[in-house]
Amino acid sequence: MGAKNSKKAQAVDGVGQALSPAQEAVIAALLAGQTQAQAAQAAGVRPEQVSRWKAKDARFVAELNRRQVELWEASRLELLSLAAEARQTLRELLQSDNEGVRLRAAQAVLKAQMPERPNLPTTAAEVEREWKEKNMFALLSYLAGG
Repeated sequence: MGAKNSKKAQAVDGVGQALSPAQEAVIAALLAGQTQAQAAQAAGVRPEQVSRWKAKDARFVAELNRRQVELWEASRLELLSLAAEARQTLRELLQSDNEGVRLRAAQAVLKAQMPERPNLPTTAAEVEREWKEKNMFALLSYLAGG
């Protein structure tokens, strides 16, 4: 029964605790391109609360990261579905009689690279491990006088 609930409603990280509706709203707003302040306002929380979630709530960070990776993957798949047509168009443009068109087509081919997949922690445990590593590095730098 409960296993078929939506991913959004079940934004959990193996510990059985779903994110709050406000956290869900903030994540949705951030992924839609809103600023942190706009996302906070849309969710009915203060921007400082969003900052706290991003700094101290590993489940929130992991879910935000997981959805960023999911969005990246969806974009990658959409681009792949258009790639054959785009390649054919570029092939045709590379044969143009207009030197400027050929040059721009060649530049487009040379620039065409898929951005690298984001390497973000997507579980609370991974987020916490990353935070511990950053804290340890900061402490070591401080102790070394740097």
